[in-house]
Amino acid sequence: MRSVEIAGGAIAALLALMAAPCRGDPPLEFRHESYVGVAPSADDDVTWTRVLWLDRGLLHVEARYGYEGDDIATALGGLHFAGGSTLTYDVHLALGLSAGATSGGVVAYRAELVLGTLDLSSEGELFVEWSQRAEAFFFTWTELGWSPIEWLRVGGAMQRTRFYQSARDVDAGPFAGVSSESIDVALYLFGLGTDETNGLVSIGVTF
Repeated sequence: MRSVEIAGGAIAALLALMAAPCRGDPPLEFRHESYVGVAPSADDDVTWTRVLWLDRGLLHVEARYGYEGDDIATALGGLHFAGGSTLTYDVHLALGLSAGATSGGVVAYRAELVLGTLDLSSEGELFVEWSQRAEAFFFTWTELGWSPIEWLRVGGAMQRTRFYQSARDVDAGPFAGVSSESIDVALYLFGLGTDETNGLVSIGVTF
C-alpha cells in the first residue's frame, strides 16, 4: 500500500502543477474516463479502470488506476500535439511509472484522426514489470468509428489485454455510443458468438 500512496502523491503533485494558473498560458483541458468491464469467463469477472488527464499546450499529465491490472496506480507525463483542418489529428506521447500490486515502467501513446464523420483512434502501452523484466506486456485498444448524427457514434473496436484469458491474442467487436457537449457513454462487446463473450461500458467527461 505504501507504493500506492507514493504514486498517489506524485500524481497529485503533477496535477496541481498543471492546474496552477499562469499568465499567458494556453487553456487547461481536462478529461476523466471510467471503464467497467464484465468478463464472465474470468476469475475476477468485473474490472474498473479510471483514467484522468490534463493537457496544457504541449504538456500532458495523466493518472491511471487499474489500467495495467487490479490495484495498480500509474503516473505519466509527456507531450500533446493537435491540429489539422479537413483532417484533424490529436496525439499524446508519455512515459510513466506504476506502483501497487506490482511496479514497473510505462511507455504510452494515444492518437486520433478525424475526417468528416469518420474517426480512427488507437492507444497503446508497453508495461515492463521491474520484478519480471522478461514479461513485458503491450496493451492496445483501437477503434474505427462513424458518427451519422452529431450525438451518435458506432463502429468496431479491438483490444489486447491481460485482464482475462482468451484463446485469441486480440479481441474485436462492435460498439455504440452517445454523447453531449461534455459527456460521452459507450457500450463495447467482444468475443460475440463464443464462450468468451465480454462487455465494457465507458463513461467520459471532458472540460
